[in-house]
Amino acid sequence: MQLDLLVSIDSAVANLAGALGRPVWMCLAAVPDNRWMLERTDTPWYGSARLFRQPRAGDWSSVFEDVAAELRRPRERSRESSAEEGMLKPGTINRDNPTTSPGCLVYKPLTTQQVISF
Repeated sequence: MQLDLLVSIDSAVANLAGALGRPVWMCLAAVPDNRWMLERTDTPWYGSARLFRQPRAGDWSSVFEDVAAELRRPRERSRESSAEEGMLKPGTINRDNPTTSPGCLVYKPLTTQQVISF
């Protein structure tokens, strides 16, 4: 996976990048989808995602000015430092048991008792 950073609106591509542990910056509307919560720049769903929000409805200029400013900031990022931040490092997939690989999500069906106690 050779992706340094994806900058996108909330889309399937952005969610896929987040699910794969790739760095993604999502540009969100002032009132985003409920999964992105409010007043946060991070998300519990994807550790590699950063959220940029409209300060007012329809104000995309401010969002992209913030993104541009962050892109201009000097960063000492390498694949190794990205891996330390919880992102996948190339060659880390355990081919014998992919569910033990970093960033792999394993979904298990819930029992009725687990749902009721939730």
